[in-house]
Amino acid sequence: MTDNARQERKLTRLRRFVRVVTVLAWTVAIGVMAYGMPIVYRYLTHHDVPKQTAWILSLAVDGALAVGLVATPLLAEHGIKAGWVGILRWFAGFATWALNTADSWSKPSGPDLGGVISHTWGPLAMFFVVEAAAYFQRKMADVVAEYEDKLAAAETKVRTEAKELGDLRAKVRTLTAEVSEARTATAKATADAAATAREWEAKVAAARAEGEAEAERIRMEADAEVGILRQRTTTAEAKAAQLAEALEAATTDHRAALARVRAEAAEKIALARAEATVPRLSDRRTGGSGGATKTARKTTAARGNQPVLSDEDAVQKCIAEHPESNFEWSQAEIVKIVGCGWGRAPRLLDAIAAYHRGAASGSASEAASG
Repeated sequence: MTDNARQERKLTRLRRFVRVVTVLAWTVAIGVMAYGMPIVYRYLTHHDVPKQTAWILSLAVDGALAVGLVATPLLAEHGIKAGWVGILRWFAGFATWALNTADSWSKPSGPDLGGVISHTWGPLAMFFVVEAAAYFQRKMADVVAEYEDKLAAAETKVRTEAKELGDLRAKVRTLTAEVSEARTATAKATADAAATAREWEAKVAAARAEGEAEAERIRMEADAEVGILRQRTTTAEAKAAQLAEALEAATTDHRAALARVRAEAAEKIALARAEATVPRLSDRRTGGSGGATKTARKTTAARGNQPVLSDEDAVQKCIAEHPESNFEWSQAEIVKIVGCGWGRAPRLLDAIAAYHRGAASGSASEAASG
């Protein structure tokens, strides 16, 4: 048995119990009404109420109580509080009790408490039955509403699931059709692919054969080009060897010339130093070549008896004093070292610069050859 079936079965049983309780309450109410009507009728007729209308009051009061009995479950079913209907029940219950016990209270000999008590049980039972039935109906209305909500929710869920199941089945049918179409398209695509592959395999085979022939031709051309390049390389290597030999010979000659120049320079520097230290005898002789000798003697006397040097000796003496190539020469420095006149100093300055340029060029050539 499903959940919905159990809920429906329980709801049906609860509704049947509510109907049984309602019928029993109405049975008690009708019994009390039938029991109390003659009592109220007798009391009213004894108080000069016409017999034709004496029976109406009891029915009206009991009818008001019946209205409360009927209205209470309807209000409870819709979740509405009793309000005035509850007040009506209490009023109708009290009125029924008062009418049923009025004859016992108004005896000429005084209140008949036994009659009051005996006539109280019926209205009291009716009142409590009505209240109990109203309470039961309210509570059971809540229970029934709860079960109805559960059943409605379950039915809604079942309908939703049924709709979802229908949608799912429709989707499955759609997907099945799409899968069938896809399979057909796949089979066709596979066949087309196989045919295309065979066609391309044939083209590749033909291209491979043609490519092999072309590759062989290119290989032969490459071999010929490589042979030519190798021949050119051999020729270039031979020329490079010849040039290397010529360069080696030139370097050797240059080194020998440089060594010779250095030896001559060293010899001249040593000679210049010796001349600068020891005065020449020729400088102290008298006579000679006329005005030039006299001028040299005058210059020597003016410079503190220093000997007059040739340009080459003067340059060697200056270089001996300051051999570094980056020394900043001035005419005053040359006059100071050599002891010559200011008119000769520019010529010696140019000679020193030419010497350093030649020495720098020789060093560069030696470095390149090394």
